[in-house]
Amino acid sequence: FAMKKLLAAGVPALFQMAHVFRNGERSATHHPEFTMLEWYRTGVPLDGLVADCAGLFAAAGEAARAAGFDGLFHWQGRTADPLAEPEVLSVADAFQCHADIDLMATMADPQAPDAAALARAAADIGIKCRADDTWEDVFFRIFLERIEPHLGLGRPTVLTHYPASMAALARLNAEDPRVADRFEVFVCGLELANAFGELTDAGEQRRRFTADQEMKERLHGTRYPVDPDFLAALDHGLPESAGIALGLDRLVMLATAAERIDDVLWLPVADPAADPAADGAASTEAQPAPLHPEADALLRKVFLAGKAQSPPPMALQSGAYARDLNRLLLLDIAAGGDGFPQGEALTLPSPAGDLPARVFQPPGAGPSTPWTLYFFGGGYVIGGLDEGSIEAERIANACGCRVLMPAYRLAPENPFPAAIDDAWAAFRWLIGQAAGAPVAVAGHSAGGGLAAATLRRAAEAEIPVAAGYLVCPWLEMTEQRQSHRFYGSGFGLDVAGLAWCREKYVTPADYGHPWVSPARHAPPAGHAPTVFLVGGCDVLRDEAVAYADGLRRAGIFADLVEAPGMPHGFPGYDRVLEPGRPFTREADALFARRLAGA
Repeated sequence: FAMKKLLAAGVPALFQMAHVFRNGERSATHHPEFTMLEWYRTGVPLDGLVADCAGLFAAAGEAARAAGFDGLFHWQGRTADPLAEPEVLSVADAFQCHADIDLMATMADPQAPDAAALARAAADIGIKCRADDTWEDVFFRIFLERIEPHLGLGRPTVLTHYPASMAALARLNAEDPRVADRFEVFVCGLELANAFGELTDAGEQRRRFTADQEMKERLHGTRYPVDPDFLAALDHGLPESAGIALGLDRLVMLATAAERIDDVLWLPVADPAADPAADGAASTEAQPAPLHPEADALLRKVFLAGKAQSPPPMALQSGAYARDLNRLLLLDIAAGGDGFPQGEALTLPSPAGDLPARVFQPPGAGPSTPWTLYFFGGGYVIGGLDEGSIEAERIANACGCRVLMPAYRLAPENPFPAAIDDAWAAFRWLIGQAAGAPVAVAGHSAGGGLAAATLRRAAEAEIPVAAGYLVCPWLEMTEQRQSHRFYGSGFGLDVAGLAWCREKYVTPADYGHPWVSPARHAPPAGHAPTVFLVGGCDVLRDEAVAYADGLRRAGIFADLVEAPGMPHGFPGYDRVLEPGRPFTREADALFARRLAGA
């Protein structure tokens, strides 16, 4: 609020351009550290800031043309002319135009808009909502799917008059208090800037701060302090003014037709291409491969859905909070609105007592049908039976096997080796119950790490396993390979998230343990033949490649399917991410052949 304090002190106009850090904002269009251009002017209506943006866009286009670009803005096949007069559209008009929804009819009471009415309108156009969705939740579902992709095409769009519940630090509109004096600028379907007619009422600002504090305390158990100097500045008197913040890196990305914001960061920390990985198993491409556009759109949808929950910084999140948020996002997005498969419930013995599990059966299953023990992912901290059920059911049906998916104890409440012990207990139980039917072991992400550890232990104990199936597995905690540097930010799972999970799961003394980092160790004799499925843009890609190569060098069958343009965990989005399906089906078929030949 430093700039607003200066406005209250009598400065008529000011700007700043500075690095900003927002942890958790990572995708092809988001980076945790970015450059923000922010400016304020007193005595100027919001229209004046629209004119400022138009001038800035024209200057950016001219500068890009002088540098050898075409002078237009580009993003994922969309184009906008920075010299064209911006389209000015109210939020309500955008809903009417692009979704055929009368938004204002649901806002008769701006303090309590009608969530049920908006949810019915969403259902009428094929958008599924949860029973407990708030009005804002439904708003963003519609906005992300039907509105935002149409904004800023051909020319910039200025989206005005946001609902009063989304006013933030903007004043309410004098003519219609159901909406706020706030606009956002969109270009090529991307948000570029956010502007407010500044709230000058100190009492109203205190009320909003209090409501925001109460919400965050309710959600996160933390009450953040309010800046007393800012409130004092408001009491002193903030003049009528307007302010705007614009993502400068994103503007440069559009003007230069860059595919990822990382390509245009001002003063980047390092150039990954200048530091190739030392080991030959790592990726050899000179530059990071781009995400498939549909994968990028999916990651952005996940990011925005998470952001709408107002999560605290990752470092402040408890394991329980992260689990709840992860489950909510997967239910909303990965499940495709159809809910999680449930399978057949049962309990398994473990060192900590009975653990729940689920069984998924393919059509026509009988006593000789192979079994696959499948472990869900989640960094050893999050995840659960619901979250793993989509992939477990797919493996059962696609590979013709019965799938047993057990729960296991999660960190930080139960650090290493609790999950390993539970996985081994489930494996021994299944071996005893299989009655001679082949048994395979599979897992996704951290579950892939559990599967790899179980495969090692089985080989060391000379217990035959038909096959392994490691999907986007986490197999290395001691070093960062080239895929960590290429895909460690902006591709879904990032290196900061990996570090957060690792810290909660295992102590540094055990980072190199064969059950924690199997990619660092030669496989034992008798290791099962193993199929790997990885995304081409997966931060964990190279450790899977290294482990597959290690198996081959030891004379053990290993087949690896790589899905170009796919991020970490893409098979878990099989219902909604069509471009990844052919690669998942290919890996499923390889695994099924291994089972059939067992």
